[in-house]
Order: sequence, then structure tokens, then C-alpha cells
Amino acid sequence: MLERHGRWFHITPERLERAEAWFGRWGNLGVLVGRVTPIVRSFVSIPAGVLEMPLGPYTVLTLIGSAIWAFGFAGVGYALGTSYDWVDHDFRYAEYAVMTGVLMLVAYLVYRWVAARVSERAEEPAR
Repeated sequence: MLERHGRWFHITPERLERAEAWFGRWGNLGVLVGRVTPIVRSFVSIPAGVLEMPLGPYTVLTLIGSAIWAFGFAGVGYALGTSYDWVDHDFRYAEYAVMTGVLMLVAYLVYRWVAARVSERAEEPAR
């Protein structure tokens, strides 16, 4: 499916081959580190599934990485204790900055997509 429809995801056959080679070498470590890394942890399952990682090692590595993530959050919560409200208030500005950045990225990607569509239509011969 990716070889046929990969262009929608900017996946070329060369990129897919490179990903397979990388995952063949670093797959287990990639899943473990990916489960502990913010944002990446949500998507690490996709290449593991596409590149047919065996279920047993994937499950064990996911369990270990997710446990580290969960216990890390629990430890931070325990350490903050009653200071949580103060930290939450101060990080609110960081949340606004991150959301602004995400919205700007989405706007830029939409702009590029629209510009590409307009360019494609301009190159089409008149009917």
C-alpha cells in the first residue's frame, strides 16, 4: 500500500528502503526510546507495524517504555506535590507558545498545499 499510495505521505520507495534498513538495525531500541519520547510515542507503532516487527518483542518493549513514561509522570507529580498549581499556572504560557507554533505550522502546510494545487491547475492545458 505504501509503495502504491506513499506519495500522499511523501514516502518514496527510496525512503521506504532507508526506513526498513534503519528499523532492521535499530528497531528494538527505536521502539523503546520512542515510547519514552513525547509526541513520538504516539506514532512509534506505525513503522513497527508497517515493517512487521514481531509482536512479542514489540509488546515487551512497549510495556517497558510505557512504564518508564508513567512512573516518570507519577514521580514528577509526587515531587511537585502542592506546588502543582504554581507550576501549572507558569506553564500555561508555554502551552500558548506551543499551540501558536502548531497553528502556524498547520497554516504553512495548508498554504503550501493550496499553492501546489493552484500551480498544478495553471499548468493544465486549456479545454
